[in-house]
Formats: sequence, C-alpha cells, structure tokens
Amino acid sequence: MSHHIIYKDPTKLSLFFTKKCNFDCAYCYLGKKNNQTLSFKKLYEVIDFFLSLPSDQEKEITYMGGEPLVEMDFVKKSALRIRKMTDENEKKLAILHLMTNGYLLSKKEFNALSNIGITFTVSLDGKEETNAAYRKIKSGKFSYKKILKNLSNISLREKGMGNSLVFGPDNVSKLYGNILFISKFGFENIYFLPRLYELWNEKDLKLLKFNFEKIEKYYVSLFKEGDPKKIFTIPYLRKYIDNNNIKTFHCDKLNMDWRGDLFRCWAFLSLKDKIREKYKIDISDFQKSNRKFEEIFFLPAIELFEQLSKQSILESPFCPVDSYSYAILYNKNPKEAVENFININNLYKDFFQNIYQQLRNNFLFKKTYDI
Repeated sequence: MSHHIIYKDPTKLSLFFTKKCNFDCAYCYLGKKNNQTLSFKKLYEVIDFFLSLPSDQEKEITYMGGEPLVEMDFVKKSALRIRKMTDENEKKLAILHLMTNGYLLSKKEFNALSNIGITFTVSLDGKEETNAAYRKIKSGKFSYKKILKNLSNISLREKGMGNSLVFGPDNVSKLYGNILFISKFGFENIYFLPRLYELWNEKDLKLLKFNFEKIEKYYVSLFKEGDPKKIFTIPYLRKYIDNNNIKTFHCDKLNMDWRGDLFRCWAFLSLKDKIREKYKIDISDFQKSNRKFEEIFFLPAIELFEQLSKQSILESPFCPVDSYSYAILYNKNPKEAVENFININNLYKDFFQNIYQQLRNNFLFKKTYDI
C-alpha cells in the first residue's frame, strides 16, 4: 500500500438536496426522479457538522441535484443562512457553488444567486446534436436554444462561469469539435469528463487519444496567441500541475443525499435505500464510519490501482475509488473497472503532461495556473 495516503477530514461537500429535475438525462446516476427534497432543519445540521470539521484548507459547498434551480427558493434561503452561519461562527468558507443544466438560469435568477456569492457550472455537452442525445427535458419541449439564450444574457468570464461536458465511447469522436464549440462561449473553465463506469475498448481509447491530440494543439495555440479573453482553464490540468508539488493523497469529498445522509462517493447515491443505508457516514461517530469506508473501498481501490498501473496514486489526475466502488456495489469486476480507469487515466495524464511541457515557461499559462 502507498505510504503517501493519509487521513484528513473532507473539505468539499456536495449537496444532492433534491431529486426534482426538469430533465431526464440518460446517464444520470441518481436513478428515478421524484419530488423528494431535504428539509431545512436537516440541511443546517449537516452544514454545521461539515463546517465544524477541522481543516487547514478553505471549504467548498456545491448545490447539486436533481436540478437545484427547480428549488430556487430553497437555494436562496439556505445560501443566505449558510453565509450567516459562517459569519457568526467565524468559520472560513471559500466557495458556494451550483451545478445546473442551465434551462432555468435566467438573468434574474443568476443575479440573485451571484449577489449571495454563488458561482456556477453549466452542464452542456457540446453542440445541439450531442447534447440532445443524452440531456433531454421531461416536458418534451425544445431545451437547447433556451439554454443558449440564457447563457448569452450572462457575462460568463466576468462571473467565473464553468462548463461541464460529459462524454463516452459513443460520442468521443466528437469531443474536439464539442470543446471547440463550448470554448467560444467564454467560460472561465471547462471540465470534460469521461463516463468511467462504461467500458472503453481499444478503438474507443484510440479515438480519445486522437481527440486529445487535437485539443492539445488548439489549447497550446490559445496561449501562444496570447489573448486572455480566449483562455479557459482545465480544472483537472490544474490538479495535475498541483500534484507535482504534493507528497500525500487523501479524499477531500463528502456527499449529502436528499434525505440528509452522508456518503464519501457518488456511487452510493444510486443504490436502493435499504442497501445505501449500510454505507452512510454516521455524524455521531464520524471517524469510525469513515474508517469503515476507507477499509472497504478507499484503501483497496488505491492498492489495486497501484498494483495494476505500477504507478503511485500521486501521479493520477483522477481518483480510482469511484470506479472501484461502483464495480463492488453493482456486482461488476473491480479489476476490470480499475483497468478501464487506468487506460483512460493514462491518456489524460499524457495529455496534461504534453500541454505542461509545451507551456510551462509561457507567461500567460503560468499566470492562469498560478505557477
């Protein structure tokens, strides 16, 4: 087992506070949607617990879904309360964040939440054809043009807006074109995340590598042209750069579901209630239940990753625990899942390394990534 692994309390909390959603995305891991929404009382109990955890880092709280903006009043009221809680207790909270499909993100709603200090990431997978294949609105109404109209009314770069693009083996051939399309909107940062729970064959991986080569060339050219208005950050590239300077590995995430139960990985959220109950983190005995998660999922996942990849976990841009946990929980082959993860992870690692090697002395790149 890697000697780099240490225990630290989580510093990032994702609030899956409602199962309500106006979309019916094909790859959503929360399962069947319903009208379940967390009570304010339970939310504040969890928030207060999270903020009380000792940390030498700034903390982040992210509103997830369902779709958070379906419960706009809940978000506004709770965000104001969270701000008040941190002020009263002199606890440091760096970020309040919100993930949205963008359909309900009118300028009015955007301004209301921005004024509280909430930042946003929009889930848009690229061009209309790609987006429509997976991100479908329940009512059957045409959604894409409305989302684009909403985005056009917001100064994305000025407000620090991000975009999250999800792709899989079926549309990886369009990845470069979709990122090129998304980059024209002026997002400050762009995530492009593979569906790791799907198995990628050799052909899929070759297509991913080919698209990475095109994205790399395009991204490097933006910095060499030197126009800051065209630059966007790739958050996992930032993580890769930061990893060059760290000596330890730990999990910093905590997830809360619509009942107020806490879990360390998203993979647990789609389980049936009775099964999920076994793996929730007990606030009253946090350290004990957290250690249980580490023993069953976290440590075995890291050990298997390092055994199969012949790499230290510190070299990995992504965390293998989600993939391993998903395989265990859904009776799939954990070795196959981690091997699949490694194949994709290595392509990302090479992609990031190539960009870094070409741009590490570029002034704009160093400024953008705080090097």
